[in-house]
Amino acid sequence: LSSRLMLALAIALVFSLPARAQDAPPAPKIKRATTESYADILRKVKATDSGVDYREFRLAYADSADYQPSAAPEARKAMFAALSAKDFASAAKIAEAILDCRYVDIYAHQVAAVAYRELGDRARSSIYGSVGRELIRSIVESGDGNSTESAMVLISEEEEAIILQALGLKPNKQELVDENGHTYDRVDTVDANDITMTIYFNLDVPVIKARQALAAQPR
Repeated sequence: LSSRLMLALAIALVFSLPARAQDAPPAPKIKRATTESYADILRKVKATDSGVDYREFRLAYADSADYQPSAAPEARKAMFAALSAKDFASAAKIAEAILDCRYVDIYAHQVAAVAYRELGDRARSSIYGSVGRELIRSIVESGDGNSTESAMVLISEEEEAIILQALGLKPNKQELVDENGHTYDRVDTVDANDITMTIYFNLDVPVIKARQALAAQPR
């Protein structure tokens, strides 16, 4: 989580702490459409099953013990450095290492798609590119982002930057909004034609994961 979101969460927790630790409510859970496990959906994704619900895939990952809000910074930096240096073999290898732990990682799918295309392996490039696009589509189709009621649902703050980039928007100002028990990021953006637009992202999942982590700590 970003320092901005962590600060807001910490303040909220301080003011909501019960008088006694044993009175603490259970950590909230992520709302999902099915009970299918991340591992089961992952097998379908890797088998290129056309019936995969990628929003549910992302939520299942967030609901699993494997959840990480982002890849390790060192691995991410090395992956992009290799791609920039046109060391496509190394870029592909690092991207796959990230995906072994975090198959919902859109950046890694995008890099793997480019790297394998340049290496002449169009079959692998197509698979990674397709999964990356479907992950992005699952976010964009989760809401139009025009209001809190129709905010795009994220499982990590990292996805926010990816979607803004995919939509060709640059953030100018960001503000966390708490409304009816939900947490949103209100982002004022500008496009290539200097047209301003406000986008709302639902951050309930990152907040829930942070609260689950705090609840799991020894008292």
